[in-house]
Amino acid sequence: MTGLRSRLGPMLLLTTALVFGQAGSAPPLARPAGESTACNLGSLPSDIQSHLKGDFGSWKVQEAETL
Repeated sequence: MTGLRSRLGPMLLLTTALVFGQAGSAPPLARPAGESTACNLGSLPSDIQSHLKGDFGSWKVQEAETL
């Protein structure tokens, strides 16, 4: 019985390491060439665009240079 335990322990450990070790290795999602990371206001419905312009028209997205 102890011989079986001494074999199953390392096998279980290796199997667990293989299964959970692969979880974070997926490649990141690619963006199409030339696509901006900023949101496009034009893709929103017109009533939402006018609401955003009226209430938040003076707001600007902070750039890395102005932080």
